[in-house]
Amino acid sequence: GQNFYPQALEEMLLQTNSVGEACVSCRSNALTGSTVIATIVKSGVISNTDCENEIKKHLLNVAPKYMRPSKYIFANDLQVTLRMKKKR
Repeated sequence: GQNFYPQALEEMLLQTNSVGEACVSCRSNALTGSTVIATIVKSGVISNTDCENEIKKHLLNVAPKYMRPSKYIFANDLQVTLRMKKKR
């Protein structure tokens, strides 16, 4: 398999205009072994569909296929631990 560093993908997501905050995690998947999930807090007023399309277009140019999220979750804010680290 490939090494996967969520922070690297989060930095790529933040390069788009529509993403204010991002948290990336991996979940087990019976077919592929793991699935990449991105939780997104949008910046500004944009629909979830338009935001997801902008992200996908951007990641096609900057991220290898194995790093691209297969699922996007849109949230109002990110959950953090008591030490202010992102909950993955």
